[in-house]
Amino acid sequence: MRVHHNILEACSECLEKVFTEQQPAHMAFSQMIETRKKWGARDRKQAGDLFFGVIRHLRRYAFAVGFEGEQQLLPFPLLCAAWVLEQTEALPDWPKEVSLSAETMRARLEEAKQHFAIYSSVPDWLDEFGRNDVGENWEALINAQQEEAGVYIRVNLSRYRVDKLQQLLQVQGIETQPVEGYPAALQVMKRARLHTLDLFRQGAFEFQDPGSQAIVPFLEAKVGMTVVDTCAGAGGKSLHLADILQNRGRIISTDIEANKLAELNKRAEKSRFSIIETYTLNKDSNEKLPNYNADRVLIDAPCSGTGVLKRNPDTLWKLSPESLQNLLETQASLLQRYANAVSAGGYLVYATCSILPSENENQVKTFLASNTSFKLDKEQFLSPADTGFDGFYMARLSRAEL
Repeated sequence: MRVHHNILEACSECLEKVFTEQQPAHMAFSQMIETRKKWGARDRKQAGDLFFGVIRHLRRYAFAVGFEGEQQLLPFPLLCAAWVLEQTEALPDWPKEVSLSAETMRARLEEAKQHFAIYSSVPDWLDEFGRNDVGENWEALINAQQEEAGVYIRVNLSRYRVDKLQQLLQVQGIETQPVEGYPAALQVMKRARLHTLDLFRQGAFEFQDPGSQAIVPFLEAKVGMTVVDTCAGAGGKSLHLADILQNRGRIISTDIEANKLAELNKRAEKSRFSIIETYTLNKDSNEKLPNYNADRVLIDAPCSGTGVLKRNPDTLWKLSPESLQNLLETQASLLQRYANAVSAGGYLVYATCSILPSENENQVKTFLASNTSFKLDKEQFLSPADTGFDGFYMARLSRAEL
């Protein structure tokens, strides 16, 4: 496998945007691809493997090239060269300033295997925190997210049967297969530019991992109910809810970012859902909420993202002990804030894409200790090590009848 200089150079520049300008990795990569119209499918695939491979194994490659400095000073060309060496067993002749020999880098890559945090590319502080918080399953949960994520879609069942959409996609050369236990899910067997299809533009399906697809059914929402979707963002869960409610009922989607809710409105219109209302909140946690009196409330809480590292490997390098502590405080605040939005006899579902008990069951236990009108009805952890999907936690809390 030969990696051309233009791909190496482009990926090096793109990595710099992620780690020095703090751009989200997927956004930076998409921009890179869009500006290189002459790249074919093979070039795009190779660039994606290289770019995300370096991010996924950042600490391993930094160790291989002997770098121990600040993140902003990472030698991105050398990291790209280390990735090529590990894939092909030979160094590229780019960049010209590579001073380390292939033998030295191979030896350091082999040495890295003796240190979990280095080889699996986890910051030391998080490795220590995870071992204390998760326990003996920590390494398995991290290692399960070292590979590229699969491509999954959720079929808009209000518009298409799963088998019908399969047939329509197959006509366009896109092979899919159902995912057992997830009635609206299809796995796309080979990467394709699905976002360019008319079917996608018309709202026939959305991109969504099966683990994420498990959250909305966990609410047990029924046709005609009022449901609040907090931290709705661009609305993947709201759209799933509208589908399950068969567009009959009321969905109130809230977020502090108006631009994300604007995107949700566009997606809802595309999918022909008319029951979604969006409500922009300010960042003041003391802001008085409207009297929702909802049958179901979903708190899809902001979290560390340690369950979706396959898709967002740069997350690890943007976390810090301080930001994790802020997230824990925000999660606790959201639970307290939205508790009164649940009607008597209703459900509050708290969910994260985290593998850390501190963000999951421990948050729920703390909330229940001071909110005696709620009790734990059911909780579930979808382990990326067991399922191969993204990692999610969800807890369904029932509010006592009056």
